[in-house]
Amino acid sequence: MRPPVPERFSGLPRNSEKEHTLNREREQSILVRVEEAARLLGIGRSTIYQMVAANELPGVMKIRGCLRIRRDALTAWVIERSEESDATTQRR
Repeated sequence: MRPPVPERFSGLPRNSEKEHTLNREREQSILVRVEEAARLLGIGRSTIYQMVAANELPGVMKIRGCLRIRRDALTAWVIERSEESDATTQRR
């Protein structure tokens, strides 16, 4: 017999309880992997690697050979580029 479902998960199907918890932990992580950064920006992993090689992406760190990007730096960079794009559009 299965244990009772905690109240906070009662509306979720059983198989997504773990997924829900993992997604919440990912959203709160300070560093993101290349795959996650690519997903957040809507671009491919190879584009992320090219941007890192060209020093176009902020907050890049290498930890024991693993490439990580600070979530806050990535968010600030997107906001900054969006504001620049808005300013350019308004000048036309």
